[in-house]
Amino acid sequence: MKTGKLLLALIIFSNHLFGQMSNLCGIWIAKSYQCYTVGPGGTLAFYFKDEIVLIEHVGNQTIATKVTGDDCVMAGQTTWQGSYTQNPFPVSVTLGSPGASGNTHGSGTIQVLDSSHLVSSFGGIQFRKATCDQIDSMHVNLDSLNIGCIKCKEITDPKPEKTDEVNLPNVFTPNNDGINDVFLPEIKASIKQSELTVYNRWGNLIFKTNQINEGWNGHKENENYANGVYFWVLKYTTDDSKEHILKGNITLLN
Repeated sequence: MKTGKLLLALIIFSNHLFGQMSNLCGIWIAKSYQCYTVGPGGTLAFYFKDEIVLIEHVGNQTIATKVTGDDCVMAGQTTWQGSYTQNPFPVSVTLGSPGASGNTHGSGTIQVLDSSHLVSSFGGIQFRKATCDQIDSMHVNLDSLNIGCIKCKEITDPKPEKTDEVNLPNVFTPNNDGINDVFLPEIKASIKQSELTVYNRWGNLIFKTNQINEGWNGHKENENYANGVYFWVLKYTTDDSKEHILKGNITLLN
């Protein structure tokens, strides 16, 4: 049987794994370090434990994107599908739901199709690069998916900085009652400049300010954003010219 080498990366955006060591090899191959072989027409199941997931080809071509065309999505709300044709067989990737809790594993499949099923898109939607550059990601390289064998590497997500210089709430209620209506960092240090950005669950930028006393009020064109979890990044420079980057999530409750 001929094999074709396919280099993949699993990119995981998580609000609960920042700074933790994660052995994603086990997640991909169902907590096993064995080498799996997938032949033409075969299927390999994989598992993940995070909330926002993308799969992309490392190189010039992308193998996966969301069918609706958004850059990223909460896993469990939309299924990801894709294919990458590599002679003699194409490979199809599908990502399913992680379940209701961050402690439950979701699942997906990598399927090796026979040569009569060469595809480059689903439903007329061409595959394109699917990334969320605004949110830092951690990568695990499947550096040898030979329509055959998977090898994985242990990786570490970039650690966010821990500091006592900043106080940030984890919940705010923008209901105009005068109490906790604005998500606003309290920076105790003397700073030169700052930037606060907020992203929705799809990784889209929804708020940005360079004013240290300006917070996010949870509104868009006089309407409230929906209840849920949003992601923030705070960058600031202290008087000693040291740059700081903090990341986390905020729950909006109207």
